[in-house]
Amino acid sequence: MIPVRALPAIHLAAATATAGEFTLGPIDLGVTSGSIHVVLGPNGAGKTTLLDLVVGLRAAEDGAIEVEGRVPDPDDAARYRRLGFAPDGYHNLPLELTAGELWDLCARLHARITGDPAAMVAQAAFLAARLDFAPPARPMRGYSHGMRRKAQLVSALLHDPSVVVLDEPTNGLDPLAAQSLGLLLVERARSSAGVAVLATTHDLLWALRFADVLTVLAGGEVKISGPPSDILPADTLAAAADAFDELADGLR
Repeated sequence: MIPVRALPAIHLAAATATAGEFTLGPIDLGVTSGSIHVVLGPNGAGKTTLLDLVVGLRAAEDGAIEVEGRVPDPDDAARYRRLGFAPDGYHNLPLELTAGELWDLCARLHARITGDPAAMVAQAAFLAARLDFAPPARPMRGYSHGMRRKAQLVSALLHDPSVVVLDEPTNGLDPLAAQSLGLLLVERARSSAGVAVLATTHDLLWALRFADVLTVLAGGEVKISGPPSDILPADTLAAAADAFDELADGLR
């Protein structure tokens, strides 16, 4: 008997969303557990709208969306315990808190569903060190753009989510921190937990360096999608990865 193939951790089938005169979709997209799926596209392509559908901030007008077999629901607290989300921008950051206070708050909120808040705070310290981030003991309102971004990324990962959704994760990061983030996501994806990562970016070198699957979105439509090795020659991919690592290593 041929085994039934499990659905991807993130699954969109003919999903459609509209905003004014802009329409995203119909779009089909799947992100398997244990992989990093990166979406590239120009401004206004629909990348953020796509992520809003996945995390339940926007409802699709048509089609189907499932995350780990369930329709995204902002009121499903237990479901969001398993999701790590970092939007592009600071609208989800209480800037009057320090980074440490933010992480403590996130740990306590997640622990209301399950988990040890002390372990999550310790994980936050580990993640911050990986991103070379020593958070100042002052409110995030006084942080630089890159420091706020690191605080936000740590808060999205400290509870070991099984699905990670990141909107422009390298925005504000220097090449070394961007490399560290990519390597960290690879570790999470390749671990026994098999984390599914969906990220949007304008950073082509970062995408070519870390994506298992690359999707190009333009005008609300998928133009190209597949493993980078199916899209570009192997020597081009190798050169892009080498160039990215050389830039990052030059900052060490």
